[in-house]
Amino acid sequence: MQNITEHQKKIYNIYLKNSRQGKPYKYRKDFDEISEYVSLNLKKLDTFFSKFKNIKIEDFFESPNLIYDNQPYPKLDYFNTRSAIRAYSISSKQKEDQNPEKQFDDIKQSFLFIMKFCLHQKIEVENYINYKTGLVYSWMNHYRERQINIYSLMEFSNLIKTIDETQIDILDMFSSDLSNKIIKFKTRYNSSPKTIEFVKRGTEKIKDYVKKELQKNK
Repeated sequence: MQNITEHQKKIYNIYLKNSRQGKPYKYRKDFDEISEYVSLNLKKLDTFFSKFKNIKIEDFFESPNLIYDNQPYPKLDYFNTRSAIRAYSISSKQKEDQNPEKQFDDIKQSFLFIMKFCLHQKIEVENYINYKTGLVYSWMNHYRERQINIYSLMEFSNLIKTIDETQIDILDMFSSDLSNKIIKFKTRYNSSPKTIEFVKRGTEKIKDYVKKELQKNK
């Protein structure tokens, strides 16, 4: 009997779901007879996801289905390779380049992240874009770690200003053309009335909620 934790069971079932490539699947509940091969790879993946908490497990296992058309789904040990990380990076970029109206779920999760961050740091949402962790604006780290969707920042008027004020050597850690990338996304944003309405409404909601919560705890 292999010693499989609850988190490792969750990892395996997410893998199992994606391995079916849209076909019906059944969650595994009994892990008593799990093979040593599966157990070893689950332990490695558990360590990996614990180290890189910004990586979404569902997205990680979904990435081969998004970038490799009509290919057999990889075996479990593939996900402990650099190729799997590269596939995840490619699929994440493809998702970011989608029409913003297809990213509403991700934008919503970003708002929840920003809200929790502001409450933890005891700052109002208006100050999020200017808040720094050390020498770096926190939102830049959050964006690099894929904690936030870039469209969730579009109603912060001084977004570009924070990039312009960042030293070049620090900016290069994130993207040498970050300013141009933001302008590109801003153009797409301004071309989508539905996205503008969705983001404005979400931004106002978290602003109001955080303000009320901070006032309560004064």
